[in-house]
Amino acid sequence: NHGRAAELLTAAAESGDAEAQYALARLHTRNDRGVFRDPDKARALFEQAADQGHKDAMNYLASIYIDGWGTQADPEKAVTWLKKAAALEHPRSERNLYVLYLSGREVEKDLEAARHWLTQAAEHGDELAMRDLARHYEKGDAWPADRQKAIDWYRRGAEQGDREAMLWLCDGGAEEADSKRTESATWCRKAAEADLPDAQLAYARRYLAGDGVLKNARMALRWLRKASEGGSLDAQVLAGRMLLQGAGVQQDPEEALEHFRRAAEAGSAEAQQAIGTMYYGGIGTTQNRTQAHRWLLMAAEQGAPIAQFLVGLGYERGDGTEPDSAKMIAWYRKAAEQGHGDARTRLGMAYTQGEHVAVDLKEAHYWLSAAAAEGHPQAKQRLDGLEGKLTTASRDKLRKRSADRMRKEARQRDNEESS
Repeated sequence: NHGRAAELLTAAAESGDAEAQYALARLHTRNDRGVFRDPDKARALFEQAADQGHKDAMNYLASIYIDGWGTQADPEKAVTWLKKAAALEHPRSERNLYVLYLSGREVEKDLEAARHWLTQAAEHGDELAMRDLARHYEKGDAWPADRQKAIDWYRRGAEQGDREAMLWLCDGGAEEADSKRTESATWCRKAAEADLPDAQLAYARRYLAGDGVLKNARMALRWLRKASEGGSLDAQVLAGRMLLQGAGVQQDPEEALEHFRRAAEAGSAEAQQAIGTMYYGGIGTTQNRTQAHRWLLMAAEQGAPIAQFLVGLGYERGDGTEPDSAKMIAWYRKAAEQGHGDARTRLGMAYTQGEHVAVDLKEAHYWLSAAAAEGHPQAKQRLDGLEGKLTTASRDKLRKRSADRMRKEARQRDNEESS
């Protein structure tokens, strides 16, 4: 009976019970349990409770004066109430003072005051304060960076159960300073056991590398499975790869396909490419060249060079799709421009023989030269055959043109990477 409960709470509040005053004030901030929203009553009740030393009431009252809820905004009153609560070691009020002094919106910005109040909140056990304090010491974005203090505060937060702090320590945040890889691995385990997919992935990688734990592919796969189920795209791809290859674990193409499919549906080009090749070869599933082309095309459109080559091959052979010379050349070119040797060779052959495209000896020589320079044996053989049909002058001219073009494109790649 909400009405009867409200009557009893009101009676207790009127008799001077601070906890009842605070609870009733909270109800008056919204229409709840038979009590109507009334900003004036809420503020009066918060003040009554605050005057009796109720720390949460002081903090709530400060938020009313900051936001101007039902009254005129008054940052000075807000700070006064927050400092009264902070004097009683109220972590939330201390953290709110930090926010005010850090932002400088309602009060004058004061980074030293912000650090003082955040440190107080952290010392009094506020998990968010510990994390924020650690991040500021890590990044040096509000006061000077201090890596050891960052580690110490992350560790204190982790010991209190902060999963994000555990993950930071798991990811090697502390290793540079204390070289305790075993401790870092322990935090990985704790964060992984707390069902953090990123931590489960990191813990699995440690088992694969023997980093802080004994190398164990089966344990790695166990944690990858959990991370995969939790939505970690990298874990889905890595689990799929391990199971497909049987890398230290029993080969299981069907389960590999399940992990790849999760990642592929989330947009992973590597997983889409893997599914395409599995459908193409009937690995872990019934062979289906149409499905193979569909998945490979998805990966190719995201820039995966192997998929681009295989899509081009499909259009050349009419495998899983209708033959299409223009699309074949386009996809071979995309893969070739990313350095795919087979794509460069087939593109060079097409321009040499005039198959699917007009003969163009400049293009043919360039692509065969580029593939041969990377050690592609068939390209070297085709290039020798092409040059053997040319006069010495024509051959030398094409060699110079191809070499100049390769140097120019190498410079462009270097500039793109450096920028």
